Amino acid sequence: MAGYVSNKDDILSRLRRIEGQIRGLQRMVDNDTYCIDVLTQVSAATRALRRVRGRGEGQGGVRGDRPAGAVLTYNDDTNEGMGAMTDPAVYTVSGMTCAHCVSAVTEEVSRLAGVTNVEVDLQTGRVRVASAAPLAESDVRAAVEAAGYELTGTPG
Repeated sequence: MAGYVSNKDDILSRLRRIEGQIRGLQRMVDNDTYCIDVLTQVSAATRALRRVRGRGEGQGGVRGDRPAGAVLTYNDDTNEGMGAMTDPAVYTVSGMTCAHCVSAVTEEVSRLAGVTNVEVDLQTGRVRVASAAPLAESDVRAAVEAAGYELTGTPG
């Protein structure tokens, strides 16, 4: 039995609202809306999706079957399937102001050997990096600097 049976109607309602948010985002892009406004709405939609995911039945979301903090990632190097479960390292990057900045950091960090997933949050400056093995901070710093930004916070 699915872990969300008791709140299925609530989840479906949330997903319909998110679908509306996404349609609004499409209109914003079609109308060439200023990028920071689009990114603000992307962030809101992302937060809404995270609330749907939740952490268990009691928190109004779809119950995850993985341990808290674990991330299941796709192995981008081989495209052969799912990579190992890793605890992602979270860094802080300063100087990012738009979607291009996010793309540049994502591209450079994803080139590091063993990286399976990179998630960049423009609003907070946080960069989550999942990899098959721990990465050297100096390698991540060099990748961020190659993108033109500064690594200001490291996993601790």
